[in-house]
Amino acid sequence: MEKLVESLSSNQKRNQALLHPFEGNEALLELTKGRLGNEEPCHVKGAQGEEYVILPKHLLLGLVNLLQKGREERVKLNLERDILQQMPIDFEDVWEVALQEIHRENANPSYVDTKRLIKEIKRRHPNLFFQLGDLFGRAKEEMLD
Repeated sequence: MEKLVESLSSNQKRNQALLHPFEGNEALLELTKGRLGNEEPCHVKGAQGEEYVILPKHLLLGLVNLLQKGREERVKLNLERDILQQMPIDFEDVWEVALQEIHRENANPSYVDTKRLIKEIKRRHPNLFFQLGDLFGRAKEEMLD
């Protein structure tokens, strides 16, 4: 994957081609440098100067997988932040309930609205969170005594 990123961001493109329009929907791909290979992209320039990249399928799938993992990691970080903002009594308990909810809803983990999810969990399971109103009420009562 590192080679792919390097090749896409580098000015030195090892595999290059020109795309020549042909009849109808057909076009001719002329390799001008390098070759079509299994490990590197091929940079293609169209007749009007537009640029394309041809990727081997396994590289494209690897790139998509990497993006998906990054998105899921971002959701986990957002979930952690949103749980902590709601002041859980036991973070791990709320985390497990949240993961079960995501799994139960068959939601794509990378597209979960974590704020909504945690607010819903807090509404349905208030015992998992500190209730600030109760804490302030008790503190006020203790001050008055």
